[in-house]
Amino acid sequence: MLRACLAICAAVLLLLAAPPARGAPTNSDFEEGVKLLKDMEDSRALEAFNQALQAPNLDRGLRARIHLHMGIAYGNLLNRAAATQSFRKALTDEPGIALPASTSPKIGKLFEQARLELQEEGHGTTPPPPPPPPPPEDAPPPGGSGLERYVAALTVMGVAVAAGATGIALGALSRSAASTAADTSLTYGEAKAEHDAARQRALGANILFGITGAAAVTSGVLFYFAHRKGQQERATSAAILPGPSGVVLQLEGRY
Repeated sequence: MLRACLAICAAVLLLLAAPPARGAPTNSDFEEGVKLLKDMEDSRALEAFNQALQAPNLDRGLRARIHLHMGIAYGNLLNRAAATQSFRKALTDEPGIALPASTSPKIGKLFEQARLELQEEGHGTTPPPPPPPPPPEDAPPPGGSGLERYVAALTVMGVAVAAGATGIALGALSRSAASTAADTSLTYGEAKAEHDAARQRALGANILFGITGAAAVTSGVLFYFAHRKGQQERATSAAILPGPSGVVLQLEGRY
């Protein structure tokens, strides 16, 4: 019995004296850097990525993603040499790594340049997937031509043009009637009829000119919002990045 108690006490002491188990490295600095990169805070994002590289027991795949995003940040800051070097490190750690879908074409060229340099130096990298086949000739382009968002603005612009043209015509007729009414050879009744016609046409022309101005302003507002919507649709995209505990859905956009 005494031996059993001593064995239990010894086991408890060993457990208490053992150092605490080190948890898996977190990627909070990396996620913070991705957020800053999305907010176009490229310099602060680089600070967060450098801090993420200091984590102990850093996973190789996470390190590759950190270098990949550092390359994007350097590219946004127009530091081509540093961007290419970061992309080389990312491709060395993970040859099949790819840029997020929302990355600009200029940075994509730097990434492909780094890939080609590694291939020429004999480092194996996974080539990018082939582009999708082109759609059939009779198929509409994906997402449409984009002109449909301007239909309302174009319609209101047409109203403005029609109202303006009609107002100009009525103004000309009003001046003609006023000139006729001033003819001394007309009787009082004829002159009064021409004068009334001139006033009515002038009133109609003024109303149409007001409609023209309002429609022109409305058309300009509609054009602005339609153009802004098109920019948002082109600039916003989603990218799925592998994470240490699954996948991370990253929404990115540049204006």
